[in-house]
Amino acid sequence: MSERTPPIASVQQILRESLHLGPVGEDVDLVESGLIDSAAFMDLFVLLEDRFGIRIEAGDMDLEHFRTAARMAAFVAGKQAGPPGR
Repeated sequence: MSERTPPIASVQQILRESLHLGPVGEDVDLVESGLIDSAAFMDLFVLLEDRFGIRIEAGDMDLEHFRTAARMAAFVAGKQAGPPGR
């Protein structure tokens, strides 16, 4: 079931429960802290797509979108809103 609103808490829940990262603050840099690697990112993309009903395209895979839970929530909100001018 997908969620239309990407609260940071839902992103944090994915990180905690599905990726087993433990409690992660909304502004913790997952890359710099070493909490997530490239294999976990692939799992993360699928989890975000499933939870929020979005499609992450190859062009979306800018690391800056996925460094923190807050950035992921903003990215998901943008994807849910659709392309500009729509």
